[in-house]
Amino acid sequence: MPHRLIPTLAVAALALLGLAATASAAAEPWGLMHLRSKGVPLPQHPAFRDAILHHPSHKARAAAAAGTDVVLNTPDGTPLTVTISNSYGQTPTSQAAAQNAVNFLSSRVHGPELGLLKVFVGPPPEISSICGAAEALACYAPSENRMYVPGETPPNSPVPLEYIITHEFGHHISNHRKNALGSAFTIGPEYWATSQFICAGALSKPPVFFPGDEDQHYLENPGEGWADTYAHLPENGFESAPFQFSPLFHRDAAAFDAVRKDIFTPWPGNVTRTETGTLGSSTGKKRFALVVSLDGPVVARLNGPSAANYDLQVRLGGETVDSTHKAGSKDRVAGTLCSAPRQPPPNRLTIIVVRRSGSGPFSLKLTEAG
Repeated sequence: MPHRLIPTLAVAALALLGLAATASAAAEPWGLMHLRSKGVPLPQHPAFRDAILHHPSHKARAAAAAGTDVVLNTPDGTPLTVTISNSYGQTPTSQAAAQNAVNFLSSRVHGPELGLLKVFVGPPPEISSICGAAEALACYAPSENRMYVPGETPPNSPVPLEYIITHEFGHHISNHRKNALGSAFTIGPEYWATSQFICAGALSKPPVFFPGDEDQHYLENPGEGWADTYAHLPENGFESAPFQFSPLFHRDAAAFDAVRKDIFTPWPGNVTRTETGTLGSSTGKKRFALVVSLDGPVVARLNGPSAANYDLQVRLGGETVDSTHKAGSKDRVAGTLCSAPRQPPPNRLTIIVVRRSGSGPFSLKLTEAG
């Protein structure tokens, strides 16, 4: 009896080992081996959802720390760090899949921020767990410059990997851009956000845009609107694909041109210029034209004679929208200019220096977004 049991147990053990080997072989990032830069179909009603990890969880940090880091070069020689999940392990297949993902990312429209990107690749269930939501197909952690993406097409969604990765890369781009009104990651880079009237839409009553809302207003979140408009750039291959986000995020030539400008010639920061003049009994006012094409702060600082009393007036659309009435000639006006569909850019302001008493030269420093 013992002589018959031992072979039986051995066969059972071999069978179990065979099952384990099969399971291990199945855990490969096969989807990354077949990424296409063009011609990828997208379902007519995509149910895409991702997440933003502003504070990566212990689970996310542990997965990244436990994975295998490989540094791979894009075709033009830019090195990227890809972390392969322990669920996949470092095998010839996983390394080849990681290289294919790096090559695919380099085919996306990008600037120098590509070299700052880190990529974590894991099975779809692990990615959903890291991202903190069962419906999340991927996520991006801005503090880490890292996207967490699946190595296979998620079983709960027909959304292709190419689309998922491209959308997450859109988040990475905005993480390295600026906006005069705040975080470009939250409200979108400057040129695109101005073209889509994000400022006016977020401040309207009721609002139509909800910056940073990854929950109830996910589809009206400008950060997500930017990332998906980026994904739909014709050069990225999804121009004709369905768009599930708010229709107020336009997908037209103007929007795409703004996205390209944000990528290739990013907004550098506010512009300041100084004007000068002299007021006296024969000249009581001096006007200065200010043409503003981008949403952002508008600040005018007056520095006039200490013995004089000069004031400032700001006119927009024929109306006085701000003014000063304080004693002396060191006045300041500041406000936020938000373009709107009924008042698209450029906005033409007139800054007027008004003499109340006294005389002498003055300087006027004007700051705006551009």
